[in-house]
Amino acid sequence: MRKLLLLVFLPLVAFTTFEWVTVKLDDHVSVVFPAQPVQQESAGNPLWMAVPDTNALFMSMVVDMEKLGVDSATLAPLLDQLEFYEQYREGAAGKFGETKLVYDTMYKKNGYHVNEFKLRKESTDLSFPYWNITIRSIFIGAKVYAFSYLEKNDRQEGMQRFFNSVQVK
Repeated sequence: MRKLLLLVFLPLVAFTTFEWVTVKLDDHVSVVFPAQPVQQESAGNPLWMAVPDTNALFMSMVVDMEKLGVDSATLAPLLDQLEFYEQYREGAAGKFGETKLVYDTMYKKNGYHVNEFKLRKESTDLSFPYWNITIRSIFIGAKVYAFSYLEKNDRQEGMQRFFNSVQVK
């Protein structure tokens, strides 16, 4: 019986003992990762990735839309259109192959537009072993701050802490 309890609670204890690390993405936004992330670039945009265990991948990316020729005055009216979020989601989903939309929600938090959606892969492979992809994006001026949580199961360990840790100055 003790061994069974140990097997049940060990993953929970292991996850809560991660050393959460605050990362400043720029002068305005910071987020807390469950492990020290690695910083790199993706298509010229800064990207942070942390892999605290074999189940999950946490990512943050900052996209400066002005580099793509879209300033905040152009972006602002688009943020009130459902079609914009549908195109945004489809663009993100296209990077993950065959996926099914689980949910998609748009709202405002502290005056900023937020879009959160979850995708489920139809199948996985060794090159991309994650079944579930949840992305929360915050639109601030001409920048998009995308926070992604990818997992191999439905435990969602640390996802809300990660998403809710975002601080905007």
